[in-house]
Amino acid sequence: MRYLLALLIVCAACEPFAGPETRARVESEPPGENCADGGLAVISGLDADDDDEVDDDEIAAVNYLCNFEKTLECDDNGKVLHGRVDVATHEDEERVDGVTCIDGDLVIANSDTLEVLGLSRLERITGHVIVAGNPQLATLDGLDQISTVGGTYLVQANDLLADLTAIGNRLSRGDLAIIANEHMPDLSGLDAMTRAPGAIVIAENPELGSLFGLDHLTSSAYPITIRSNRALSSLSALVNLERAGALAISGNGLTSIELPALSLVDGRLAIEHEGSVHTIALTSLAAAQSVSVAKNSALTDLQLGLRELGGLFVEDNRALARLVAPALRFAERMELSGPSLRAIDLQKLELVGGKLQLHGVAVGNLAGFAALAFVHDVSIENCSSLADFSGFGLVDVGGSFAAKKNTALASINGLKLEHVGGSFTFETTSEAVREQVKALVARIDIGGAIEID
Repeated sequence: MRYLLALLIVCAACEPFAGPETRARVESEPPGENCADGGLAVISGLDADDDDEVDDDEIAAVNYLCNFEKTLECDDNGKVLHGRVDVATHEDEERVDGVTCIDGDLVIANSDTLEVLGLSRLERITGHVIVAGNPQLATLDGLDQISTVGGTYLVQANDLLADLTAIGNRLSRGDLAIIANEHMPDLSGLDAMTRAPGAIVIAENPELGSLFGLDHLTSSAYPITIRSNRALSSLSALVNLERAGALAISGNGLTSIELPALSLVDGRLAIEHEGSVHTIALTSLAAAQSVSVAKNSALTDLQLGLRELGGLFVEDNRALARLVAPALRFAERMELSGPSLRAIDLQKLELVGGKLQLHGVAVGNLAGFAALAFVHDVSIENCSSLADFSGFGLVDVGGSFAAKKNTALASINGLKLEHVGGSFTFETTSEAVREQVKALVARIDIGGAIEID
């Protein structure tokens, strides 16, 4: 019955997916740039010449699974196989029948069968699991008992695969990578996953329209990467995600990014190269090690609920007009740039422990930093609309202060500095501004070199 069901699924999908099949090859990767201690290279692409192989001129995706120090072992109960185990033919399936643990890697590649047989008792793999280049595989039935993987469970370049239930129901340990599956529409089958078993990578799946299947994911102690899924226009399936070890979003087809439950990112949050996204609203996000929002060409509005973070880097978003983080009180470092950035609301920001850099922003004054009392280093440069410092609350600079190439600066009104622990540098083409700066320097405490040009 299972065979018949899989056959019906494949036949129903044959018409839309007519054309070259995707194939894969798995090769040893020597120690070097891609893997310091060596590993495996999983190479896939469309088999244009129909020879059931991936020729060098057909390569579309390459992923590296590196060797690592294994902490997982097979126990003495059950049937164990050692080393790399390849399953592609019926003879292979007979050899692995009844296996409960593989002390090594499991590779299921370039099989033309409709389902995986012989591995229905397999629970543990100490290395990697690779399911790649299987053009007829619609489900992962047959791998239902795998719960523990020492390395990465990689699902790559399987044309018809649309059901990940075998992973979602059982996997409790192991990184998960869903990459370059040509016609995968969503992540159906991962519904039972509430906590991530390891790092998650969802990348280069050209027809992935949604992350449906991750609707119940609430937390991950590990990084989540969502990259280069060109049909992916929404992250709405992550509605329940509250915490992530790190989060990287880049190169998808997203038009907006809203993660209403996300409150904590333990590591880095990066949103980059999202060419269609116009709004990022992470209003529940309270803390992150760092936030990077860069090279999102259509982004106009950035809203962050942050109260504290390590670093905030907002750079090269050429249409970004507004940055709002009204609850933010502390940042270790902050670098802001953007030729359209006219409105910055950081009204509660009191302290920047490291460097504050404003480069090429379009603000007319610095009223968005009204509560700022201390910064270690300050650089305000190439802000061509900055007319004065009105609203700027800064009093104490622990290190250096530099203001350069702010060509519209007509006055230093609002600059309330009382102490600069290091060097003080100010460039201006206005004689009136130069005299104001000289008067400021004469009455405040400066611990380093003074340069007024």
